[in-house]
Amino acid sequence: VDAWESPAPFGPSPLRRRPALQPLHLPMAIPKSLDWRPSEEKEVCRLNKDLAKLVKTGGAGAGEEAYWMIEDMWKKKFEPNRRSYTLAIRACVGPDDEEYAKKLRHELTEFGPRGQNPRFELTPLVAWQREMKRVGIGVHNRLEWKGEWKLPVPDNDRPSCWLVPTQDPAALEVAKQQHHLRQLGWKVLSCHPDVVDRLRNKADLLGLFERAGWGKCTPARYATPIEAVYPCIVKPALGTFGKDTCIAYTTEEVLRVTHRDKLYALERRIEQEADYMMTYYEQHGQEQDEEARKKMQIEVNEKTDAAIIEFIDEHEHYEVEKDFVLQELVVGFYEYSTSLLVSDGEIWDVAGIRYEYNDDVYVWPRVQLIKSEHVGVPAEHLRVMRSVLKGFTGVCNFNYKLRKKTGEICIFEANPRVGGDLAFDVPKPRVRAFFEKMDAVFS
Repeated sequence: VDAWESPAPFGPSPLRRRPALQPLHLPMAIPKSLDWRPSEEKEVCRLNKDLAKLVKTGGAGAGEEAYWMIEDMWKKKFEPNRRSYTLAIRACVGPDDEEYAKKLRHELTEFGPRGQNPRFELTPLVAWQREMKRVGIGVHNRLEWKGEWKLPVPDNDRPSCWLVPTQDPAALEVAKQQHHLRQLGWKVLSCHPDVVDRLRNKADLLGLFERAGWGKCTPARYATPIEAVYPCIVKPALGTFGKDTCIAYTTEEVLRVTHRDKLYALERRIEQEADYMMTYYEQHGQEQDEEARKKMQIEVNEKTDAAIIEFIDEHEHYEVEKDFVLQELVVGFYEYSTSLLVSDGEIWDVAGIRYEYNDDVYVWPRVQLIKSEHVGVPAEHLRVMRSVLKGFTGVCNFNYKLRKKTGEICIFEANPRVGGDLAFDVPKPRVRAFFEKMDAVFS
């Protein structure tokens, strides 16, 4: 884990040790301990006072009210403490409150023993704290560090804690700063930054599969809008959670994504020319009546449409900007997400989820989830994934579908970090085993 892998994508390359770094004297990014926030402390105290009053007054509906007070705190991204849950359970005394009390007791049990030390700190904040806390072994998502120059400092009064990224940019920064982070007291499972950067880049990832001989296991990629098969997918090469990813049905829709700024500038220039002419007429005493204004607006619209058509006719033959990926739309109601625990390209643990959606043509998250289930991952699928993991160490998540006609795997994305599947969908005992293995094998 302390060694760096050569940045070369393939072929043998000897590991080499880097010289020890001098101790750092960097400012702390977070005051006191990781779980200390003055605003949260005040809100939780207020909640507990309100819950205590509710326990004292009792009455019909007190349990339901207490339950939703807990829910409201989580929605506000404040973490209720054990006393909050205990008071809420005590408020459930009515005949209709047993179900609420059962839910609260179950969640409190999932949190694990009282006073356990944090063992895994996921960063940055992505609203996973409640789900991760339910893993029950000190997994948290409370740290807001995205890679700033102020490195996070762990609580020195506690045992060493793992720093685990939840977003691609944070994964890259952890890889770049891994030696400094270890000196500050963090446990880090990472590799060379170039390896992380290649995996998170959707364009580079397709190239990795091609060179590994598994290009057929990825969506077809189109170099220009004119050669694409529509509908297709256009998305940024870098990005998470489906941001700015869309289904395109025409070359114009592709160019409106890849050349958004240029088209906006073209439309705005024509509008400004019309505004200038209107102002000119007014300043020279030639103010236009309503009919003339409507005629000018029609001319502006026609001129804009003609300019856009000309722009599209020219640019649809150009290669797609390097910051974007234009690829085949793989249809299907089922989508798979597999999280891997990896060390130098070798897979140590696997957790797979299958999602069923209400449509077979969609871009997540703009689709309705029907159900999710924990599934096994075939060895053949793991072999395809392993082909691009050479030199990688850490947690990596793959998203893919199975082609309708052949049943072959078709991978369209990899994330060199913990994914939302581990937070929300993989059964908590399985998530617990995943993190426990990480701690046992790599500490």
